[in-house]
Amino acid sequence: MSPDGDSCNLRGERALGNRHGRIGAAIAVGGLLVSMLGAGPVAAADPPSDVVLDAVVSVHQADPDEGPIAGATITIAVYRDPSAPIQTVTATTNASGDATLGGLARSAEGASPVLFDVRSDRTRSVVDAKGCMETSSWSSEKAGLAAGPTVDIVLDPAAKSISIDCPEPTGAVQAATGRPQITPPSTDAAPGAAGAEGHAPLLPIILMLLCAAAATVPLRGLAAAPGHRRRPPR
Repeated sequence: MSPDGDSCNLRGERALGNRHGRIGAAIAVGGLLVSMLGAGPVAAADPPSDVVLDAVVSVHQADPDEGPIAGATITIAVYRDPSAPIQTVTATTNASGDATLGGLARSAEGASPVLFDVRSDRTRSVVDAKGCMETSSWSSEKAGLAAGPTVDIVLDPAAKSISIDCPEPTGAVQAATGRPQITPPSTDAAPGAAGAEGHAPLLPIILMLLCAAAATVPLRGLAAAPGHRRRPPR
């Protein structure tokens, strides 16, 4: 083969490789865009021919006491027959309690109406200083709404529940034991003071007994026993 033929083959291989490279890069970029944008609303395999997928639904969720509910999951099912939904889409409310869902199905002009159900669910748990978990749940739903180009919905947070779960005690309470404390008498008094105080009430009684005994004993020589005479000295 001539050198010119080899050069032509080389240039052709390079061109073919460059073309395949550009195709592969395009496929990779397309896959990346799909992964970033998401799959979008989940629709039936063969949506009706009289359905247009351009409706936009805005949903607002709020609590009368706490205001807008952020982080609520909004689920919309679009259908003509509830048992065979045309599509089901989900979104999450922002800090203002709002969520916007686009690309929803609606009826083309003159076609039979398309309906949708919208539901909101939110669960929040908080642990307090005692270790108790307080769980608050919100659940709202509206069904049978007519689909249109734009629909604004304000959900009623009528179904709200609060539950509190506290942990079990980790140990039994131990009973307190001990002996009563008795205060001993003071030892600051002088020695003998306690004994004197203890015998002081007995002194008057002892003196009275001695006086009574002395009064009943006759003096010797002043009286003689009956029938006894004293002999004169010899």
